Amino acid sequence: MTLTPELLAELQQVDSDWRLIPCDGLKRPVDPATGDMKTDWSHHTYDADGIAELADSSFVKAVGLVLGEASGVIAVDFDGTGAVAMFKQVYGRIWSDLPPTVAWSSGVINRRQMAFRVAPDLWPHLRGRRVWHNDAGRIVLELRGTGHQSVIAGAHPDTEGYRWIDGRCPADLQVADAPDWLLWPMLKAATEPAAAEHQPASDADVPRAQELLKHIPPLDDYDRWLRVGMALHSVSAGLLSDWVDWSKGCSNFNEDECMAKWQSFKSSGTTIGTLHYLADTLGGFRYRRPQEQKPGKSSGAAVDAGTADEPGEIPRDEQIQLLLDQLLDHHLDPIDPWAKQQATRAELWNLGVRGDAIDDRLMYALAERWGLPLQVGHAGARRGRSIKDPLDSPAEDLLPGFLLWRRDHLLFGAGGAGKTLAAAAMGVAIIKGTPFLDQEIAPDRTGRVLWIGSDGGEGARAMVAEYLEDLGAADDPEVIGGFTIWTAEGSDKLPAWACSPRGLLELKEELETGGYGLVVIDSLKAVLELAGINFGIGPVGTLMRFMQALVGRHCSLLWLHHPAGGKAAGKGLQAAAGSQNINQIPSAVHQLTRVVSERGPVNEWSVHKLRGSQSREFSYRLAEDGFEVTKGEITGNARSAILDCIELRTEAGVPTQTHLIVTELFGTSESTVRNNLTWLRKRGLVRKDGTAWRLTDKGRKALALISQGVAKPWV
Repeated sequence: MTLTPELLAELQQVDSDWRLIPCDGLKRPVDPATGDMKTDWSHHTYDADGIAELADSSFVKAVGLVLGEASGVIAVDFDGTGAVAMFKQVYGRIWSDLPPTVAWSSGVINRRQMAFRVAPDLWPHLRGRRVWHNDAGRIVLELRGTGHQSVIAGAHPDTEGYRWIDGRCPADLQVADAPDWLLWPMLKAATEPAAAEHQPASDADVPRAQELLKHIPPLDDYDRWLRVGMALHSVSAGLLSDWVDWSKGCSNFNEDECMAKWQSFKSSGTTIGTLHYLADTLGGFRYRRPQEQKPGKSSGAAVDAGTADEPGEIPRDEQIQLLLDQLLDHHLDPIDPWAKQQATRAELWNLGVRGDAIDDRLMYALAERWGLPLQVGHAGARRGRSIKDPLDSPAEDLLPGFLLWRRDHLLFGAGGAGKTLAAAAMGVAIIKGTPFLDQEIAPDRTGRVLWIGSDGGEGARAMVAEYLEDLGAADDPEVIGGFTIWTAEGSDKLPAWACSPRGLLELKEELETGGYGLVVIDSLKAVLELAGINFGIGPVGTLMRFMQALVGRHCSLLWLHHPAGGKAAGKGLQAAAGSQNINQIPSAVHQLTRVVSERGPVNEWSVHKLRGSQSREFSYRLAEDGFEVTKGEITGNARSAILDCIELRTEAGVPTQTHLIVTELFGTSESTVRNNLTWLRKRGLVRKDGTAWRLTDKGRKALALISQGVAKPWV
């Protein structure tokens, strides 16, 4: 039961006029009886006693506070790094100038919310929400009121759950009154939204956007409503009043929401092409650029799709971009309008853009829309950084010696080489935080596993279940709860996942639920072919870089790859077969080979490429108690011995080069010493001084902890 007696007792301490709602584990209002998402949650609220009666519901995982006039409070949400600085920028004050009040946190660092009471006569004059973004476009500060809710207790998708901040729970103090200066950004102007600052810019696209908007019916679909606003904003920030006037035709029109969303729009990749797409698909209208004035002719105007093209038509490069935007919208449409996709592709073909080039540019268009760093060019300053400058994304381990955190990896081999079993074993290690072969996994790197089994059709799920059974993990509650599998499901009429734009959208939304440590895709060739991409000559490199950017925002990625014909041609990177991008783009490449030894068949694991580690090779087999190494050298854990050796040799004034450490640690192989030194340096425990090794302050502290009996101070 998520709503524990302790949690329910704490809720009894909140103000009696607070209105509460049941939520699921993803912070969404939920119907406690059915588990369905609750869209009219503001009309079905509870007090603390009413929430307690829902404790037995398996669907209720958390409790939300209804904000605004219903409970009489607003919430100030400090959402991550940069929030405090943004608060000072907005108010010219530091956040501690706020009066002490009830506050709570999800447990994520630098994130907390504070509640403040608002006088009843002020609510009609306040917007429902104000947000401020950082330079990357992410919301870092938010004022939240009427029409919104904040989860205050129970489950959180990425942490152990919500908690009251020490000294700030309802039992400690009362909710403070909101200072007048805190509320001023939420005050509505009497003339909104037709303020002078919202006049359209003199952009040539403005009249085109206004004309297209006339042919798009008002949309109650929230996502499409939002995209219309984003498209208008991309043309001119002065089109706000046009968006508001158009939105008035929506049944759920909310002018405050229009204002708040408009102010939050940044460069999103959504362009005027979206307006062309919606005007065409929903209104049957296709825009033609007005004609230039010619002798004997009146000036041209926008005409519908039935009018013949004239010399004043949109230039070819702009037509291509608009068609690509329309094609991407077709692909993302859940109805899957295949006929319209093919018609748009035919138009692109007529403009000289061929099949593989279309798929390639679709990836770039989707990356731009989602803000993924896939662009070839840049508009920044000249390159040039010092080696001492901090790294934006240093290489860190997920599974040392095998997988890097938030990087992509390739595991390839012929059929029967053991790829799926090895990947399943890695997944179990990541979920449970247990060792894999010769390596440990840090507790802060554990997480859920998303297994995309597109190879094998409807039998893929059963195959993975059998491998987990072989590993003795099929009935493990941790594995069951942490292992999500996507396969073809005939009973639900679900096809296998493909890396099409629609499939990529599914993946993006799933990863945004949080908590994932690894995505496994079985196999690379299958998801490419299902998306219509030739894995030998198609835009494989673009797709793999796209996946680097998409998955790498959240967790690590492991591609399983079967070479052409199911057979690997020898050993080495070139044995992966197919496009050279398959083995060149990933951060790590592993190969498995099935060989026959004196004791029977074994799997030979070759680490061809792994950033920060040396190549290595060893053989293993699956025994009764898990994987066992049968031949070859693997990297053992010699970290404590190496730290001790470096300190003793340094104090004695004798050299600490690698080969001398190997000699000192008699019986420990050179590769083990070298790999452990790399591991220690990546974690800041040792550093290189010329060719000699030195302990850092962090390393000396770790060694001191070891002497006190702490076996793994770095963990």
